[in-house]
Amino acid sequence: ARKWLAQRSGIVEDEIVLMGRSLGAAVMVELAAADGARALILESTFTSLPAVVGDRVPGLPVERLMHCRFESLEKIGRYHGPLLISHGNADRVIPFEQAETLFAAANPQKRFVTINGADHKDPPDEKYHRALGQFLCELARDRELLRLPASE
Repeated sequence: ARKWLAQRSGIVEDEIVLMGRSLGAAVMVELAAADGARALILESTFTSLPAVVGDRVPGLPVERLMHCRFESLEKIGRYHGPLLISHGNADRVIPFEQAETLFAAANPQKRFVTINGADHKDPPDEKYHRALGQFLCELARDRELLRLPASE
């Protein structure tokens, strides 16, 4: 999908901003870690799929049972670019602490937004929308400062 978008837009793949929510965020971490990205935006994310399942079902030997792992904590350090993570502090599906742990493991040039009182499926609040807007504006401003063309 990213290759198609890059070809259609006339830009290189690693200049696309990747954004994912929940499981989609883990997919974006893997893509950014492997191939880079202009920026990475993660909503309601986790450290690994076994960590989420292990938290929900204590005692289950998830480490041995799960083949699809999405080890974001292991991979986030391979991404070197702007990062925005948001997470609701009342999330009952993915513990808030997992997003904090992933954020702590990420490289500099990062920002964390807590969505107060939000559960996993709750929409982001105005604070998040402002932070997202500011984050995207800064990306655009950085491009202008570097005098990079909008497309290549």
